[in-house]
Amino acid sequence: MTQNEGAAPDLERFLALGRVETFDVSPDGHWAAVSVARLDEAGGRFVRDLWRVELGTGASHRLTTGDSDDSAPCFRGDGSLGFLSSRRGSAADERRQVWLLPARGGEPRPLTDEPCGVTAFRFAREASVLVALVPVLTGVPRERQRAVAEDRKKRGPTRLRYTRMPVRHWDQWLSEDAERFVAFDGDGGERRELCPEAVHELREAAWCVAADGSFLITTWRRPGTDRLEDTELVGLEVGHTAAPWPVASAPGAEHGSPVLSGDGATVAYTRHQRQPTALGPRELVIQRLDGSGARRLKGVDRWLTPEVFSRDGKSLFATADHQGRAPVYRIDLVAGGVGPLAVEAGGAHTSVRVGAAEQLFALRSTILSPPELAVLEGPAWRRLSSLSGADLAALDEAVVVEELPVERAGRKVQTFVVRPRVLPGRVPALLWVHGGPHTQWTDAWHWRWNAALCAVRGYVVVLPNPAGSTGFGQELVEQAFGNRWGDDAFKDVIAVADALTQLPHVDPSRIAAMGGSFGGYMANWLAVNSLRFACIVTHASVFDLPGFHGTTDHPAWFAHAFGGLDPDRDRELWELHSPRRLADRWRTPTLILHGERDYRVPISEALALFEALDSRGVDAELVVFPDEGHWIQRPRNVVAWYETVLEFLGRRLA
Repeated sequence: MTQNEGAAPDLERFLALGRVETFDVSPDGHWAAVSVARLDEAGGRFVRDLWRVELGTGASHRLTTGDSDDSAPCFRGDGSLGFLSSRRGSAADERRQVWLLPARGGEPRPLTDEPCGVTAFRFAREASVLVALVPVLTGVPRERQRAVAEDRKKRGPTRLRYTRMPVRHWDQWLSEDAERFVAFDGDGGERRELCPEAVHELREAAWCVAADGSFLITTWRRPGTDRLEDTELVGLEVGHTAAPWPVASAPGAEHGSPVLSGDGATVAYTRHQRQPTALGPRELVIQRLDGSGARRLKGVDRWLTPEVFSRDGKSLFATADHQGRAPVYRIDLVAGGVGPLAVEAGGAHTSVRVGAAEQLFALRSTILSPPELAVLEGPAWRRLSSLSGADLAALDEAVVVEELPVERAGRKVQTFVVRPRVLPGRVPALLWVHGGPHTQWTDAWHWRWNAALCAVRGYVVVLPNPAGSTGFGQELVEQAFGNRWGDDAFKDVIAVADALTQLPHVDPSRIAAMGGSFGGYMANWLAVNSLRFACIVTHASVFDLPGFHGTTDHPAWFAHAFGGLDPDRDRELWELHSPRRLADRWRTPTLILHGERDYRVPISEALALFEALDSRGVDAELVVFPDEGHWIQRPRNVVAWYETVLEFLGRRLA
């Protein structure tokens, strides 16, 4: 298919794919319960079903169906399957509760009836204990919460009041409502609140429950002295209401991703200590629960995230970005060694689980294959499920993934190339910069930024990992910290553009620069510093750095990321790499896309950019999604986004 052919059929097939999201392995080790999102019958939203996948054969069948959105599978110790579902509510009542599918079969039954629903839950592996994280209306008795919530939704008031920042987060205004832990027995009885005073401390909590059900470990937010939030790790007793007890904390530090060993004596977690002149590494720490024996993992210059302990307690498995891949690492807790498993196979791995026989399972994907359940067999991963419905053979026949050799300043700028397998002469190319900047393009399937959707239309898509990218060591990460957004990362991207023009199958006069978030910033910076691109596509992008500081959801963090600069006192430095300062140089036709509910990069950035280009007579188009945030997520909006981008590219790169 060429870039001039219609986009709708391929996009419809793309949206129709099953999205494998989470899974859990049964206590007997025979099967896995997998949550798979799909389009509903009206094609307007994604709903989730639960599937059973046999771990021996890979055979699968659906466990639940309908529009009730069944997700977050978690096994109880007796083999019964818990999950979150809104199945008891009406279309207007989307409160999710914990439901249980009995081990011997039969109809699911509800275990909880929380007034405002349940956000997440866990069963203790070896005890009759259920712990749930639930939304709560502060100051409202439990018996009135449901009625008050419904009344506020219909009639208000909608007033929000603040005494300190932050006031927004991603696509929501922060409210006085809270999330708190509630414990039950394994059948949903004996309800007891564990932290009745919590308000904002558990926002986006990462937590785990001890196998014996006696306690849990969770992240706990507190205001820091630098106007940022410190994140501690605390313990909560499950058997009774008591004050949290400290596990790990430090001023100016963020702790996260706690994982407990089977005996509950050891905890692994991530730790990031904020520094005034550097971003600083994110370290993996392993310690005894009493705080003794804490050690930071040495010898691996990667941002490791702990996933799960082995059942015998001798190993810890973790994931990390690594040179454009995301392998699973094994940390030998006895001999002390650490290294990636099967990294030569590439791909990306998430949601690592250990089976009954110490088998390792994960969700695995590549640029050309959506996530599926996989098992590690010897040195290689074997795909177990085929729940996405993707025609991998057809995609492999149409698209190929390569790497482009690029060097700058004595080091390699790792770059993926996703292109049509058959190239009819010189074709147009897309230089697509990732967000962050502290992330990486990974050999992973992207539901949001899918390069294959462009490659099947005849484009060569280039995905560089410039300065600031993770997976290549802390030194490279630091090159995008401070007032350096338009420095080394820009030079790396230009080096990739230079290499791209030398490819025999690329037309150097038909290259577009595009990106979202930080990638959108870089597309803007390229536009004011180079005339080599035929067009620019910029999504959720930063245009005016000083103005952005005051309107983003976490201005204190943004100021910290710029080395502690103040946009009022240090305005000249803030403007050094701001695209707005050089707007008079902009000549390139530009497509601007933005979600109005984006509070990370507010819509004011898109409006300021469009006004600057329109007033200067630059050929520009603005596309706004009033009901979307930083990412475009609603199915029909996803189609509209890709159709808009591909139509624009088709005109500009014809």
